[in-house]
Amino acid sequence: MAQLQSTVVTGSLYISGSDPRVGIGTESPATTLEVRKDSSDTTLTAVTSGNDTISLLNETDITNNYTSIGFVGNAAEITARIASVADASNGRGNLVFLTGDSSTGNPIERMRIGSNGQVYFKSSNDYKIGLNDSAGTN
Repeated sequence: MAQLQSTVVTGSLYISGSDPRVGIGTESPATTLEVRKDSSDTTLTAVTSGNDTISLLNETDITNNYTSIGFVGNAAEITARIASVADASNGRGNLVFLTGDSSTGNPIERMRIGSNGQVYFKSSNDYKIGLNDSAGTN
């Protein structure tokens, strides 16, 4: 049962060989991957990414570029995905939720929170606005 531990910064990276767990910022991960950050920062709306616990980065500066988290089923196929999709090369983005299609299994977009704050639900090829805070409805 081997383990690997960072000696550069104590506790910065820990990999246990006995029960495959990886800890970043902790020497005793409680789950398969645990990323721990001790911070008193309370500014969630900061523009810079240095305060995030985890950052996903796509440095390609084009419209529709994305970073995503994929959820993989037992057939090694992506069954769902959450993605941040760029509106344009201006740093504004949409949060997009995809789930596997019932016939093909391919992830297709089901819901989008636009950079304008509106929530859209996708039905066939059309988007339906579900929530529009600017109109005063929830």
